[in-house]
Amino acid sequence: MIVQRIVRSPENDDGTGSDRREFLKRAGVSALTASAGIMPIFTMPPSIPAADTASKGAPHAEKLGWRLGCQAWTFNRFTLFEAIDKTAELGLKYIEAFPHGQKLSPTNSAIFGPKLSADHRQEVKKYLADKGVLLVNMGVGPYDKEAFDFAKDMGMETLVSEPKFGDFDAIDFSMEYEHKFTMPELAQCVAYFDKVAAELSKD
Repeated sequence: MIVQRIVRSPENDDGTGSDRREFLKRAGVSALTASAGIMPIFTMPPSIPAADTASKGAPHAEKLGWRLGCQAWTFNRFTLFEAIDKTAELGLKYIEAFPHGQKLSPTNSAIFGPKLSADHRQEVKKYLADKGVLLVNMGVGPYDKEAFDFAKDMGMETLVSEPKFGDFDAIDFSMEYEHKFTMPELAQCVAYFDKVAAELSKD
């Protein structure tokens, strides 16, 4: 689940919204995920000078035990490495990748996902380490054993997916892993619980 909040700069708000595009260009935008303790939010603060590094990151959130990070889909027009760069530039330390066609880098057309080769996986791990960013989640994506093995190998904590209701018995193997498994939409979660309750009431 991605939640959006827009914080407008008072000094740029003339009541007409005519400055919105310029404000969006200048603002730092981060999409945050709601699984594995990462709080979801789009934050667009007033323009921050590049030298003002003290205002980057989320030091107050860290004091509360929150882990704020970007969903790579926010930068889906860029490569994974560029998304990692932008996350690091915001002073954030966590990222959730998505397995739907994002290339690794401008010079590497390999697609991030469970079928990524061992060499390319090592390349991703090294780049993350060099940038000080942790890959904690992947989604919304597959929920088969291949996906869980990939998550384990990449050091991810959580897979975000949308399984069909009848598929839950088929993914019992997930209990063999230490990874969390989450669903992105609250309405979908409620629907699952309603179906489970209906099935249990038959017994």
